[in-house]
Amino acid sequence: MPNLELKLYKNGNQEQIKFIYDLKKEVYQKYVEEIYGEWNEETQKKLFDRFMKENSKNIELICLKDELIRILQRKRNRE
Repeated sequence: MPNLELKLYKNGNQEQIKFIYDLKKEVYQKYVEEIYGEWNEETQKKLFDRFMKENSKNIELICLKDELIRILQRKRNRE
């Protein structure tokens, strides 16, 4: 598809971090609220920080015409 590309996550890039967090919130908030009754922003930020620390090397961003549209998380190799 023209103008569609994968970009590696750049560690510490605040625009990418915000995009990834907002996307995860959009996708998971409904389920978190169904299970736990609420979306606690402080708790979710801590979980997200841990997620990023553990997975940042496995994240690619899908861009369309230089606009971030989705993320792709590759599986980690088990050693």
